[in-house]
Amino acid sequence: MLKKVIFLIVDREQGAVLEKMKKNMGMEAERVFYEDADDWREDGMEGCAKEDILFVTDSSVMLSELRQRGDYGIAFLHDHNRQENFSGAAYAVTDIEDLEWESLEKAYLRLAGKPWTILL
Repeated sequence: MLKKVIFLIVDREQGAVLEKMKKNMGMEAERVFYEDADDWREDGMEGCAKEDILFVTDSSVMLSELRQRGDYGIAFLHDHNRQENFSGAAYAVTDIEDLEWESLEKAYLRLAGKPWTILL
C-alpha cells in the first residue's frame, strides 16, 4: 500500500510548483514530501517500509540509483531537465501542479506489480 511519496528534486525552482500540487491534493498532501536530491538520506523513510514509498525525481542519475536499489521511482519532467536521458523510466509525470494522488498511486501499483482496484 502506498503510504508516502517523496519528491527528490534537483531543480530548486520546482519548489513552488510542488507546494501548489500539495495544496490541490487535500488530505493526501500529508503523505507527500520533497527534498533536495543531492542532500537526501534514507532517514526520510522512517515509519515506512521501502515497499510502501514511491519516489519521484527530476534527475535521471537519481532515478537510476533508485532503480538499482529496488525502490519504486518515476521521472518528473520539466523545462529544465528535458535534455536528460530518462529512457529507463517506466513512468514520467509533467505538469505536477495538477497531479492527483490517484495518479501517483496507480504508477506505484504498476511498479509494485499490484492490481488496481476496479469498482463496477
